[in-house]
Amino acid sequence: MKRWLIGLLLVAALAGCARPKQAQRSAVHQAPSAKAAASSKAVASRRSSEAARAASSSASAANTKAASAQAASASASSASRARDAQAQAATLPQGTNHNARAAAYAHPAATVHAEMTGRLDPSQPKTVYLTFDDGPNLTMTPRILAVLRQAQVPATFFVVGRQVGPRTAAMLRREYDEGHAIGLHSQTHTYGFERTGNAGATAWEIDQSLAAVRRVLGVGFVTHAWRYPGGHMSWAAHLAKPDAVVAAHGMSWIDWNAASGDALGRTSPTTVPAMLAYHSRSLQAYGPHNATVVLMHDAPDKTTTLAALPQIIAYYRQRGYQFGVIA
Repeated sequence: MKRWLIGLLLVAALAGCARPKQAQRSAVHQAPSAKAAASSKAVASRRSSEAARAASSSASAANTKAASAQAASASASSASRARDAQAQAATLPQGTNHNARAAAYAHPAATVHAEMTGRLDPSQPKTVYLTFDDGPNLTMTPRILAVLRQAQVPATFFVVGRQVGPRTAAMLRREYDEGHAIGLHSQTHTYGFERTGNAGATAWEIDQSLAAVRRVLGVGFVTHAWRYPGGHMSWAAHLAKPDAVVAAHGMSWIDWNAASGDALGRTSPTTVPAMLAYHSRSLQAYGPHNATVVLMHDAPDKTTTLAALPQIIAYYRQRGYQFGVIA
């Protein structure tokens, strides 16, 4: 019995010693697996960091490239604007009221003033000056310009200073660009300074209207053509002092010796035949001259003038007139 008990105790003791060894063997087997996992995690982390650095570097390069492209575009745009400004400045008037192309048919205002009141000299050419008052505007002025362009004839536009501004600047520039001339027709067109013969008010009207045009066409714009609102003939008895102011500004006043009749208000012709008949009568009334200055208007309501203009142009062309502008 003792031997049996001793044997049983020995077996139990051996079993107790075997379990720790198995645990040690399990730990030994598990240790390499944990190290591998840690190593893999470190590698993955390293690769992730490298990928992040690569992405950051790529994004930085892309941003640098975009910034460079933007800077190059801004530089090119700035250079383009500078070239456009230079080109525009080169085409602005320099001491004239017309562009270079119009120089071939531009005549000094003083010469036109003298010829329109002088006797006809058959040995000299006859020149007609189509003139339009009271613009510019966005309603009638572009339509008049279209007719002139279609007929390939020039005109002189006597502009009102208060009509010249940001909205109409492009229209004034178009008149200049298309070979027409620009004269002054006062700043306000109120029939005030003419009635009273006020010299100071006359100077203000000239200076303000000139400044308005120069804001669009540049400081090189110079015109010698001035037309009183209502015409010199309407206020002649009161204009001794205003005439002296006009002359002091280096300008000549320009009236007309032919007309379409579109300035007569309620009695203006309302049909093309009636307007052509009025025009014919005006020529007879004023008599023949080497310079014929035709009074017309490009105010928004002058639809009959617009309709009759092609036939008025044809009248002078068929009779051998040259077309000029007043400088």
